[in-house]
Amino acid sequence: MNRSPVSRRVLMLGLVGLGMSGGCSSADDRINNLVFSAIKKDPLYLWRPGWATSVIDREFPIGGIPSETRVPRFNHDLQASEVPGTAESEAVSVALQSGWHAESDAFTYMKPIEGSSMVLVVDFATSIALKILGMNFAGGNA
Repeated sequence: MNRSPVSRRVLMLGLVGLGMSGGCSSADDRINNLVFSAIKKDPLYLWRPGWATSVIDREFPIGGIPSETRVPRFNHDLQASEVPGTAESEAVSVALQSGWHAESDAFTYMKPIEGSSMVLVVDFATSIALKILGMNFAGGNA
């Protein structure tokens, strides 16, 4: 059977559309997308205190390189010319107001990812030398 050039183009466009729709994504890709989109919509991630001068974000997806763990991780650093001593308590206050709750160790906070059986986990770390308040997010099973 000899196909016309038009039918070949339609077939190729159909195959490209299938790949872009997410129909072929792996389970790791779906988990990464779920976790990273939940983080980027969260009020804690969106919070920008007046003392912050810039933001550095780093994603560590499942299956990515380097992949030290089997959960997606996301580092969100707020940089400042001078990090106030109250930076962590400010971040905890924002977290609690936006639905996060403290775990038993009082350093880790957890929040369910809406519409899934997964949770987000975050901890905070201030570095006076690096002039950052780091928020270390991870996704996990509830």
